[in-house]
Amino acid sequence: MSSTGVRLPDSFKSPALSAHMPANRFQAVVRAPNATYTEGQTCILRMTPFPNAFFDPMSLRVSGTLTTTGAGSTDQNLNFNGSAHSLFSRILYSSGSQQETCPAFPAIMNTLQQLTMSPADYAASVRKNGGSEIGSGPNIGARVQSGTVAVPNTFSIGLLGSFAEIQRPVPAMFDLSVELTVAQILDAFVRISGADTGAFTAVTSMVISDLRLTYNVTETSMYPELFPVPQLQYHSRSHQLYSQTLPVGQNGRLDITLPFTASSATNLILIFETLSFEFERCRNGIGSVNPNLQDIQLVHGSKTWPLNPLRVNRLMELMDNNEQAVNDSTAGAVPIANFAIADTVSATAPGYTGNVADRLGTSSLNTSCFRINLDLSKTDHGRDGDNVYTGANLSHNSILTLNFHTALALGYTMRAILVTETVITLDQLTGQMVTTF
Repeated sequence: MSSTGVRLPDSFKSPALSAHMPANRFQAVVRAPNATYTEGQTCILRMTPFPNAFFDPMSLRVSGTLTTTGAGSTDQNLNFNGSAHSLFSRILYSSGSQQETCPAFPAIMNTLQQLTMSPADYAASVRKNGGSEIGSGPNIGARVQSGTVAVPNTFSIGLLGSFAEIQRPVPAMFDLSVELTVAQILDAFVRISGADTGAFTAVTSMVISDLRLTYNVTETSMYPELFPVPQLQYHSRSHQLYSQTLPVGQNGRLDITLPFTASSATNLILIFETLSFEFERCRNGIGSVNPNLQDIQLVHGSKTWPLNPLRVNRLMELMDNNEQAVNDSTAGAVPIANFAIADTVSATAPGYTGNVADRLGTSSLNTSCFRINLDLSKTDHGRDGDNVYTGANLSHNSILTLNFHTALALGYTMRAILVTETVITLDQLTGQMVTTF
């Protein structure tokens, strides 16, 4: 704990305040009420209120130890399904009567990281998110089971959701709970090689222990000057999810109704996961391929995104679109060889060199990470280091038009992830929190 000279956060810019303030900074630790958690069980971590203090929502981390056991007599090497985020199927935030669920938490986290990080940053992130035993790259390797011997793995992961993504200090007086649901074994892991076809039958149990929530808190006598008004508003983002099956033989034009509503939507991200994995169980955006798409377009009333259909079959055009959609010059963390995988290799889609049927039954399918990111925002301004977007107003259902150039050889699940702006209002007098989507 430090007692003096804590630097004032950049979001507190006022001539009445000095660059440094007298304060105590420490890491708050919330321990899980139970010693262990297994498949399907839920853990509620309730944050401790601190008067005259604020905390950094971006510092929220969940850590613990994973141990798996099995009945096999040979090494059964498994990968996390993307990263250690796959250990939890759902995350829910609650404060009083206000609740927010982050659907498909690991799929959204893996997808966002791979779209916005460079390969080096992503590799460093997944090693940290999975613990010291975790490898790097889109195919996240971790030996979590070796015969009948329990092999523990540590992990520490960041969180998603409107409250966890506020980029400014927040008063630590509010009653906030984080609820995590442990995933099923078959959804948490994929096998690491084609030879390990018995991996899932050999792994009989998964136990998470020493589960805890940590975050950084700063206590200061200058709290009244930092938060002088009763009501505080914060800009953040949230996510919505919709899934639909694309059957074998699908061809030509397909119009899909997306039941999203949002006052300000900034991005629509699409991933396509094959239905023919058996042991691979590739989920969470790992194993996503191009299902022979020629072009796509989102339609809402008289408006379309993009203005002209995006030519998905032109590989470089799509990768350039994905860069612009995150306002970044990086092509993302996925190598072209792992991005350029289609259901069927065709001259209609130059640049796509991998055929998904050739990868079934091998670990190479786990490295396929195809994504589409449509930019729905109108402007990008800067204000005190915050990005302020004016997103699309989706007041009712939208239509996603998909055009296929070749009939599908396999079936797919399409996951559509809508990224939206949110405004969180905190009332210091009542202790209430209201989120507007």
